[in-house]
Amino acid sequence: MRIAPFALPAAGIGNWEIFYLGVEDIEHAVLYRENSTSDEIIDDRMSLERHLAQWEKIWHAAFDEAQSKEMIETRANELRP
Repeated sequence: MRIAPFALPAAGIGNWEIFYLGVEDIEHAVLYRENSTSDEIIDDRMSLERHLAQWEKIWHAAFDEAQSKEMIETRANELRP
C-alpha cells in the first residue's frame, strides 16, 4: 500500500481498474471504470494510455511502501485510547 499526498491535484477520472486478459500488455487490456450513476468496460487504447499515464504520475508522487506503513501505524497509534 502506498499513500499519495493530499497536495496532489485530483486525478478527476473517477474509480477505475485495468484488467489484463492474459499477457500483461496494453494490447490485452480493457479499462473498467465507474462513477455514481454508471459503469463501463472500455477497449480503447487511447483511454488505456491516458489512465496508465495518470497512474504513473500518482505512483511516482506517492510515499514509498515503508513510509506509507509508518504513516498508517503512527496515525493508528494516535487514535488508540
